[in-house]
Amino acid sequence: MISSFPTGIIQKVKGIISKYNLKTVVKDSTLRRNIAYTFQFIDLVEWLLNDTDIGLTVKEQVIKYGIVALDSIMESILRDYLEYNRVKPSKKTKRNINKLAKLDCPAKVVNSLSDLHKKRNKIHLHLWRNKLEYKKYKVKDFRKAKKDLFVFMKWISKEKWGNSPSG
Repeated sequence: MISSFPTGIIQKVKGIISKYNLKTVVKDSTLRRNIAYTFQFIDLVEWLLNDTDIGLTVKEQVIKYGIVALDSIMESILRDYLEYNRVKPSKKTKRNINKLAKLDCPAKVVNSLSDLHKKRNKIHLHLWRNKLEYKKYKVKDFRKAKKDLFVFMKWISKEKWGNSPSG
């Protein structure tokens, strides 16, 4: 038997675009919608972490892939912002973060992006050879990653238009 998923947990795309001020933060409308879809996944991750009792390493895997999704949003917004400023993005996010720093982005924002991306880069299973990927991800890691993303989004929003997304 299939259980019904609780209504109201996953936000609607239009609501996400408005709540996070994505029309200001992201110029491309298709990318904006794709980011909103990823935020819907973040809603699911938060529900799983806050309202369910997931045990074993499954909870850590939910956290890990929540961080991956947050980093994916950051990478997309970063590339969009670089293009907006007529800076050619690199395929490497670390290089794009360095390019952002050269655009007079505050150190706090650059450090937040670096922290998020460093945490995300630890997800590769081949890096855990001869070690267990156990007790490596905590809810606080997910919360920090989300905070890091919103530091960046708020800065971009203010930088472009003087607006700020809620988060």
